[in-house]
Amino acid sequence: MSGVKAVFLDAGGVLVLPDAEVIVAELRAEGIEIDDASMTRAHYLGMRAVDGADAFSWSFYNHAYVDELGVRDEGVEAARRAVDRAFARMEWDQPIAESMEALPQLETQVALAVVSNSDGTVEDILRRRDVTIPTIIDSHHVGVAKPDPAIFQLALEALAVDANEAIHVGDSVRFDVEGARAAGVRPLHFDPFRLCALDDHEHIGSLTEVLESV
Repeated sequence: MSGVKAVFLDAGGVLVLPDAEVIVAELRAEGIEIDDASMTRAHYLGMRAVDGADAFSWSFYNHAYVDELGVRDEGVEAARRAVDRAFARMEWDQPIAESMEALPQLETQVALAVVSNSDGTVEDILRRRDVTIPTIIDSHHVGVAKPDPAIFQLALEALAVDANEAIHVGDSVRFDVEGARAAGVRPLHFDPFRLCALDDHEHIGSLTEVLESV
C-alpha cells in the first residue's frame, strides 16, 4: 500500500460493537437466553443483510441478527422486539480488542481519522475507550453521512491529503465501500468472518492487516 498517508476508520464494526450486555438483558426480559459468543458474528451478518437489500432499512439488520442468535419459531418476534429496544437505548461502546491494540502503532505510521455515521456521541464513546485519534468526523455534527462522498472529503481536508493517498476501512459495502469509492478513496471492507462474497473490492479481517500493509 505504498503512498498511503492517511487511513480513515469507521467506528461501529471496526473499533467498537453494540453493547452486548444491553442486548442480553433485553432478550432475557423476553425469556430468551442466547449464546453470547454468537453476538459478534451476528453484527456482521446484520450488516451483510443491510448491504444486500434493495433499499436501506435497519429491519434487515435486526432479522439477520436474530437469525444468527439461533432464536426460532415463536421466539423470533419477541427477540426482534428485544433487539429493537436494545438498539434504541444502548451505545456502541464495546471495544474490539484487536483493533484497539493495533491503533497506537498505526497512528505512528499514518494520519488517522474516524469517519462515522453516528448520532453525535461517537467522539465521547471513543474517548472513554482511550482512543486518541484527533480527527473524529460524526455525521450528526457535520450534516452529511456515508455513503455521501462529501463526508470523506471533509476527512481528506482535515488531514490535508489527496484521495489517492488515503484508504477507508469500514464494515459496510453500502455505506463504506461505495461511499469511499465515490470519493476516490480506496476502500477496505472490514469483514472478520469473511461473509462478503463480492470480489469487486478488497477485504480485511482485522486492523492488523492494515498495519502490515502501510
